Amino acid sequence: MTHCTPPGTWSLLDELEAARDALDRWRGLYLEMALRLRRGRRSGLVMRQGHDESACRMGRCLAQLRALHPDDPYVEELDMLHEDFHAYAEATKRMIAEGRAEEAIAALTGLEFEARRGALTERITRLIAKAA
Repeated sequence: MTHCTPPGTWSLLDELEAARDALDRWRGLYLEMALRLRRGRRSGLVMRQGHDESACRMGRCLAQLRALHPDDPYVEELDMLHEDFHAYAEATKRMIAEGRAEEAIAALTGLEFEARRGALTERITRLIAKAA
C-alpha cells in the first residue's frame, strides 16, 4: 500500500502527481465505456461499485492528513472537495450504467469535470505552500 507523507515534503508532490495520473486513467476508462455505449456495445462494460477510499490514492493521503491535522481548515476543505468529486464520479458512473452515454461523455469531457479536478489540485497546491 502506498502512503502519503506529511505536508512539507517533496513526496507529497509525488503523491499529487500519482493521484492526477490515477484520475486521468479513471477518466479514460469511463470515457471509453461511454463511447462504447454510444456505439451500442454494452458488452465489456465494467462498473466499479461504490466509493472505496482505500482504493483511492487521494483518499488514503487525506486519511493520513486528517489524522495528523484533525482541525486544519485546509485539510477539511480538501476533504470536502474530494468527497464532492467522488459524488460527481458516482453520478457519471450511474449515467453509464443507465445507458445515458451522451450525458456521461459530456460529464467526462466538459468544463465541470475540469473545474472539480482543478479545485482539488489548487487546494493541494495551497496546502503544500502553507507547509513549506
